[in-house]
Amino acid sequence: MNQRKSYSLHQVYTLLIILMSLWYGALEGWGQSGRLFTSDSQLSSSLVNQVYQDRKGFIYIATRNGLDQYDGNEFQKFQKTGLPGAISSMHVNCVSEDSTGRLLVGLDKGLQAYDYATGRFQTIPLLNDNDTLSGGYVSSILCLKSGEVWISTSGYGLFRMQSGDKSAQHLALFEGDGSVERMTYTPDGAVWLSSINYGIYRWKDGKVQRFLGDQASSMGLCCLASDHNGILFVGSPSKGLFAFDAPSATFKQISSAKHLSVISLYPLADGRIMLGTDGNGAMTYREGDEKPYPCDYFHPQVNLKSTKVTSILEDRDGNVWLGLLQKGVFMQPYQSDGFKYVGYKSDRYNVIGSCCVMSVSTDKEHTVWVGTDNDGLYALNRDRNSVRHYASGEGGLPGTITSITEDASGRLWVGSYQGGAGWLDKATGHYSQLPFTSKGMAVQVFRLLVDPKQNLWIATMGDGLKKYNLKTHQVTEYRVKDMVDSQTNCLTNMWVADICLSHDGKRLYIGMSNGLTCLDIESESFTSVFGRNYVLQDQPIHTIKEDPKGRLWVGTHEGIYLLDGNGKTLSHYTTRDGLPDNYIASMQFDAHGNLWVSTFGGLSMMDTKRKTFVNYYASNGLQGNEFSERASCQWDSLLVFGGNNGLTFFSPEAVRQVGKRPNLWLVDMRIGNQKVTVDTQSGFFKVTNRPVMESNLFELCHEDNTFSLRFSTMGYDMPDGVKYLYSIDNEPYVAMAGSSGILTLNHLPSGTYKIRVKALVNGLESDAKVFTVIVRSPWYASLPAFIAYFLITMFLVMRFIHSRRLREQARLRLQEHIHAEQLNEMKLQFFMNLNHEIRTPMTLIVGPLQHLINTDFDEIRQRSYRMMSRNAERILALVNQILDLRKIDKGQMMMKMQPVNLVDFVRDVYELFDSKAREKEIRFHFEYDTDNIEVWLDKKNFDKVIMNLLSNAFKFTPFKGNIGIRLKKDEHEVSMEVWDDGLTIEPDKMEKIFQRFYQADNITNYNVAGSGIGLNLTKQLVTLHHGEISVYNNTDGKGCTFKVVLPLGNAHLKPEELLQTSIEEKPEESILKLEEEASTVAEENGEENKTKHRKRIVIAEDDDEIRNYLAEELRKNYYVVACSNGKEALSEVLRTPPSLVLSDVMMPEMDGYTLCAKIKTNINVNFIPVVLLTAKTREKDKIEGLSTGADSYIEKPFNIEVLKYTIRNLIASYDILRNKVEGKEMPEENIDVTTSKSADDKLLERVLQVINENINNPYLSVELIAQEVGISRAHLHRKMKELTNQGPRDLVRNIRLKKAAGLLASGHRNITEVMYACGFENAASFSIKFKALYGMSPTAYMKEHLDKK
Repeated sequence: MNQRKSYSLHQVYTLLIILMSLWYGALEGWGQSGRLFTSDSQLSSSLVNQVYQDRKGFIYIATRNGLDQYDGNEFQKFQKTGLPGAISSMHVNCVSEDSTGRLLVGLDKGLQAYDYATGRFQTIPLLNDNDTLSGGYVSSILCLKSGEVWISTSGYGLFRMQSGDKSAQHLALFEGDGSVERMTYTPDGAVWLSSINYGIYRWKDGKVQRFLGDQASSMGLCCLASDHNGILFVGSPSKGLFAFDAPSATFKQISSAKHLSVISLYPLADGRIMLGTDGNGAMTYREGDEKPYPCDYFHPQVNLKSTKVTSILEDRDGNVWLGLLQKGVFMQPYQSDGFKYVGYKSDRYNVIGSCCVMSVSTDKEHTVWVGTDNDGLYALNRDRNSVRHYASGEGGLPGTITSITEDASGRLWVGSYQGGAGWLDKATGHYSQLPFTSKGMAVQVFRLLVDPKQNLWIATMGDGLKKYNLKTHQVTEYRVKDMVDSQTNCLTNMWVADICLSHDGKRLYIGMSNGLTCLDIESESFTSVFGRNYVLQDQPIHTIKEDPKGRLWVGTHEGIYLLDGNGKTLSHYTTRDGLPDNYIASMQFDAHGNLWVSTFGGLSMMDTKRKTFVNYYASNGLQGNEFSERASCQWDSLLVFGGNNGLTFFSPEAVRQVGKRPNLWLVDMRIGNQKVTVDTQSGFFKVTNRPVMESNLFELCHEDNTFSLRFSTMGYDMPDGVKYLYSIDNEPYVAMAGSSGILTLNHLPSGTYKIRVKALVNGLESDAKVFTVIVRSPWYASLPAFIAYFLITMFLVMRFIHSRRLREQARLRLQEHIHAEQLNEMKLQFFMNLNHEIRTPMTLIVGPLQHLINTDFDEIRQRSYRMMSRNAERILALVNQILDLRKIDKGQMMMKMQPVNLVDFVRDVYELFDSKAREKEIRFHFEYDTDNIEVWLDKKNFDKVIMNLLSNAFKFTPFKGNIGIRLKKDEHEVSMEVWDDGLTIEPDKMEKIFQRFYQADNITNYNVAGSGIGLNLTKQLVTLHHGEISVYNNTDGKGCTFKVVLPLGNAHLKPEELLQTSIEEKPEESILKLEEEASTVAEENGEENKTKHRKRIVIAEDDDEIRNYLAEELRKNYYVVACSNGKEALSEVLRTPPSLVLSDVMMPEMDGYTLCAKIKTNINVNFIPVVLLTAKTREKDKIEGLSTGADSYIEKPFNIEVLKYTIRNLIASYDILRNKVEGKEMPEENIDVTTSKSADDKLLERVLQVINENINNPYLSVELIAQEVGISRAHLHRKMKELTNQGPRDLVRNIRLKKAAGLLASGHRNITEVMYACGFENAASFSIKFKALYGMSPTAYMKEHLDKK
């Protein structure tokens, strides 16, 4: 009996141990959700060989496509690039860190060491016994506490070196050491090695011992690990797990694990061994456990229960890293005490299905009721096991349970979506629905609440608020009235999401989709508490809680609002204040007054006194980051929150702040895209002398003043929850954007900056990382530069003062030059105006003078006449020189060069001055080297050069002096010198002698006057001939010499400067000779003119003397009508068309150009020849006159005989043309000729017929005529211009006006009748057009013709 009791007690004890173990396992397993890293975005390859953490905290992942380094924020990939310092192979097998902190990397092609300071990889040679290089596929690296490093290779044996060595030596231990794949050590100093096909070896104190040799061939590649007690475990792919028994010095197989294919082992900090299996995921085993237990890890992308775990790591924060074959790396964050999970993520504790939790509540029996979305209702007992599942549809239970509550009698009331509200019989599972919630919008129940008076309050989404008395079964409805304002006693919205009863049971707070209202239950008033029927206007309310102080905490999708009992907003909390998300799902207070808030982005604990938040996320063991609205309750001392993935429950007392106080590291610095190492140079400066992680001083040149710093806490469980803050030069801390930890400083001015950075994790601050950044000034901002700037500035100031003085002097000179130019222009303009004034009176001088020469043959008077003629020619020559200067200034004089014998050309001019030389008894010399000196020049203009130089010499040479011309020919040029022994030129006047209007002061001694333009014109003409002119005083001190140099040939000439056709011109004749010829012509035609009918000529001249002179000269042969201006002349022409019009150009009222244009555009008189007389001699003026239609353009002064001859020819040509047109040359009536009309005659006849037929039609148009004639408008216009010199529109107008003129002349109709008869509608328009054609108004025209009758 006692034995039975003992056995029974032993069973109880064992059962308790098992239950505790299960409970512990449950705590460890619930809520296991981790992070997955794959090659899609983070890893170099999903073929992971090893996961390793160094002392600094970096995670290294060895893959078959490179080595990856992870700091919690970013991955850095080391891959083969072929550059110096790069990793030598992409196939990375293993990683380890020696005692010096050097990272050793085992590759398929040998061993390399990574230097943190320089960021470079250096190859470590593996030397065999004779110190020759040995290849090696490095399979594992073991770093011992003694500083030794063991390297195992495939096929090349073992190698050993001391930490920090630059090479490793071969180590021969046993026969199978060439096949060693895995190594580890135990606390007793033994090194354990696993060799394929040879078993397990132990090396200790220089001795080697072999184990499991008899099973070696079937065990495969074994993995090794020892727990915290020093017990060695061996994992075999084919035989499971073995443990070394030290007393017996044998390995014992763990029978419960022999079916497992163990491919990796790792000792956990809590004493357990974690097993990585081939196809069964990760498992844990502790010495003494009955069997290995699977790790309840979860990730939606990978089935962790069936993966191949090739590598295991537990980092220093307790996070577990699993290297998964072809799946990447899975990281399970360390789970702190407190948060428990029930849901589908845990295979062992999935007791509520996989549907979203919509509501939770507890009853008096401490059962937790869980309402789901479309999966009915679950009940959990105190042991957190599922008691019962009330499936949707069974007993009429709705599918989606949105609210659960219990009344005083223990009846369970359920609210549902689309199923109304009702109560559930716990025993039978029968659901009884309240009838008034069975139709309409009342079926959408979101919240149920039972008050102390046994009233069931029902909040609906769309049907307002309902109160159901559980005793009397009376239903009261609270709805929105038709007309609602802020004082209306009713709900303001029918969509009610949550209700909350005040602690005293007198008020019901109602959260609607457009705000918050309060119902005073006793008075049933919606306005008495808040003073209006709602507050928080337009804010959708999700959940409401009242604290012990009577304050309201209202959750919305824009954070939490804190209101006082009267509805006044006290505070508003959002993500800016520390909330993980602004969408508030549910809230619960704990025993200490802290407010626990579930959101759509995590769970937060708010210290309501300090106004601080501590946030928790799925990585901390929560069911997920998204929670359901109003799905929370208190379960004894626990708080329960439901969400998309299940339930999270915890004791606020047990929940500690996640992790520990963070450590902050500066992990990276970049200038542009360049990573900073100890070798990095910035200009002339070395950025840092220590590795970036260890440095606190950085020195940069001014060009590198934009750089970035990256920080990390080396925390991997919650990298997104880290907040980084920085301060520069003790300024307030500023938060960095996001959680990446990157601080970018742009364009820092030169100076020294003290930068402080700290990390904040769930309210815990790290120590500030303090370092100094020095941005050096550029060379141009250094002290020597500033001294140089000062000196340069002083120099520039002095230079500026000097230059300003020079500019002022230059300005004065420029003003003087401008003034001289203006004066020069004024003089030239004066001469131009004088030119016009001179030419007109010269006409009255030359004309009568020529008459006297031709009629008075007295010898004495003839000499006087000829002297007068020469002086007239001198005046005209001076005027022509002024015109030449003007042409040169305007760029209008173009040389026309031709080859000329300069000797003959100069001789002609020389002979002209021979008589003048005899008069002054001057010895006139002409010297030349050869008889033929050919040069290219413009004959019309170069003679002016010679004439001016000789005229100048004769002016200043006294009687009996000497003047000479000297021609010299060189190889490339010819020179012409004009010298005299007269007046010398002062040296300071040499430069001014060729200036326009300049006259020497000493000319007064010679009593000669000059215009000051001759030498200037000479210089201009020489320049146009591409030559040069200079002057110098003769060496004997008498007189001076002007020297002209011209180039030979025509290579220097432009094409437009060449005379295309050489024309032998006659020598220029004087005005008097021309006049003689004209006189002869006039005499020959005198008799003929007397016999003919006198022609009528109209003269338009504003100068009375010229007009009278012309009238007197022309009356001998013509009937002359003299007019004083163009307007008067036009009237006379239109009244009685003359045979010719002789007009001046510049006249008042109407100038000659306008007169000519009006005559030539009037069809009645456009045949009359027009001769223009003018003093304007420019080519431009001639072109303008001829373009108006003038038949001749004669310049003043003119030869009267030439004018008479011109008039005679023009009138004769007109008569000949008229006779031809009228057929008088060969009268048709005397010749029998058969005539036929041409196509043009027929067209014109048809057009005239159409016009005459429509003469009184005011709407007759060109289009109508073209349509009637049958041709296009454009063709009609072209033909009319060709046949009539008029367009169709002008032809119609002129025919109508001629018709009107005929009707007016007849006198049978008045003017208005005539106007309408000829197709005119407007009297003013008719009068203007008639006057333009006939020179008088219709009234005057009619009166004149009636008077003639």
